[in-house]
Amino acid sequence: MFLALCAALQTGARNMLNKFASVCCGFMFTIVAVFLVIKVTDTLYAAPLDGGKSQRQSLRIIEQAVQTITERNEVNKNADRICASEVPSTLFCILASASIDQIGHYEHHSIAMDAVRGAIYEHFPDRWTSHPIMDFNNHSDTTVADMLFILELSRQQISQ
Repeated sequence: MFLALCAALQTGARNMLNKFASVCCGFMFTIVAVFLVIKVTDTLYAAPLDGGKSQRQSLRIIEQAVQTITERNEVNKNADRICASEVPSTLFCILASASIDQIGHYEHHSIAMDAVRGAIYEHFPDRWTSHPIMDFNNHSDTTVADMLFILELSRQQISQ
């Protein structure tokens, strides 16, 4: 009887230890997963290791876009993300043209373009559905002042 009681206690203790180990492993897995997400996110948004060249180029792209929009004081409100005209007239095409002028090519997810998208996401979430820059450009409430505001926010973000 005594041995049976000891065996039952030992089995119960073993079950409790197994449950405890299972919970601890799950908890540790969660901590490791969260750490990896933070590390990957930090890496995705970390400054490039090019001595700030990308940052300077991105600032020049934004500055050229500001200059173009300011000089024209109007933007074509029928953007379609096709920049066929030699004179860019939509926010997207103005940014794409500035990218080509500054770095020699267009990068869809460059620092400058992503900063503009981020500013639109944050400050005008109701003015886009599927293509943030194009939809923001075409929205009936969007003004030249709004575009310049977005570009200024983007410049500040890139400068950090």
